[in-house]
Amino acid sequence: MAQPAFAAAPPNSVSYYVTGYSTSWAYNAGCSLGQLDLGRPGTQRSVAVLDFGAMWYSSSSGWMVTAFSGPDMTLASARAMVQEFGHGYWVCTGSDLTSTVYVGLGTNNSAGTVNSDAGVALAREARIAWDTMDGNWPQSHGIGANDFESWGKDSSLSTASKNWIDGYNSYSNKVFFVNYGSADGCPTSSIPSATSCNPGLPAETIWYVSWSGVAWPLPEIYTTSGSQAKQWKYLSLYSYTYHGGKLNFSQGLMTQYGACQQVGGCSGTNNSPSAGWDQLNAQLDSDSRTTQDPGPPSDIRWK
Repeated sequence: MAQPAFAAAPPNSVSYYVTGYSTSWAYNAGCSLGQLDLGRPGTQRSVAVLDFGAMWYSSSSGWMVTAFSGPDMTLASARAMVQEFGHGYWVCTGSDLTSTVYVGLGTNNSAGTVNSDAGVALAREARIAWDTMDGNWPQSHGIGANDFESWGKDSSLSTASKNWIDGYNSYSNKVFFVNYGSADGCPTSSIPSATSCNPGLPAETIWYVSWSGVAWPLPEIYTTSGSQAKQWKYLSLYSYTYHGGKLNFSQGLMTQYGACQQVGGCSGTNNSPSAGWDQLNAQLDSDSRTTQDPGPPSDIRWK
């Protein structure tokens, strides 16, 4: 009997840690992805996240993002970079009139202001990005994004993270959202309980920020051992068991091979995009309750 054919990993998009404000850089980065998709056969559908670090509120300047090692910038400036990424993508796809990219306005829950007001603020800016891009460069779409992790913190972060996604979901004109975070501390061989994983982000909170309202998972699948793919398989089973349906990974997953090549220091967490996809796909297909083909991987690197 012939062996079943296994799905091949789709081509990856590129995401970025953003360290400073530059709309020209964003345009060129989007153009580079557009050129890649132009040269690929068929229609591509990708998620690319621009990660601007933590959000915080300034009484004088409004909502800000930390931009990692670069100077802080306003959330509106970050949104303008997302728009220009989409602009560049649209121009450089050229004769490819069907491929699309969903560009995430990304932040994280590590520091700053993590509350419902922050979620509302990001939802508002993501909607502006979507409308601007849809009206001018319709193969590109702005969406919301957050890297939800536990960061070694206590249960107060879990509460704050739930409040954040509640704020995002409460925005009446919201666009969809991806959680490109991790599942630190979650089991790799059994279905977690609601309070399993780490106190700062237990299983129920990971489910909540990944699959409530308009949220979708875009999980980090960094580890070459396959441990993170196993964690997300069991989180999908948690969703199936306690919430009536599996997690859907059609938005894809995230790897960090590009960033590792740039800065090093991540032995054991440097999955290539195809390896990360293969791991998650194999884990999901190992159980009939979770089986599915994930969406294309997005490989993050430094700006």
